[in-house]
Amino acid sequence: MKTIGGRERDSQKSKVYGWEARLQLPDTANKKLTLKECAQMVKRVYRLYDQPAPRVVDGRGTRNAHGSPWRVSLPRWARTGRVVLHEAAHGLTKIYCPGKAAHGPEFVAIFAELLNIFYGVSLFYLEGESIKSRVSMAIASYKPEHVKARSNVTTKRN
Repeated sequence: MKTIGGRERDSQKSKVYGWEARLQLPDTANKKLTLKECAQMVKRVYRLYDQPAPRVVDGRGTRNAHGSPWRVSLPRWARTGRVVLHEAAHGLTKIYCPGKAAHGPEFVAIFAELLNIFYGVSLFYLEGESIKSRVSMAIASYKPEHVKARSNVTTKRN
């Protein structure tokens, strides 16, 4: 894969956004959240992966949401569970897969994993939809083994 400045080229970005827009997600995934609720969700995500949570900041004044291992910026339009998980997946991808494309197969796998854990969306469904949308998804899980056993319990609390 081609690299730009040491990072893989983000060749499937538009496909990933199309795939994400077509997903049949529970209504709760698109429910508006407060910035505090977004920060709590990011903490729960990073706790699952045994990583320190990034700071969640008000992204008003910017057009795009942004996620990294250090900071998640959320304009008002982006304060939904789906977008929070998308941005958290960016940060985790940078931790576990440095140098990989921002919307590459590794990101898609982590995002799908989060949708499964937080909203119960079937990984089989997500993989099938990614194939239909021609979005590459990595097979391997990036979650530590001991986290997999407790992920359903951990995400149910605030």
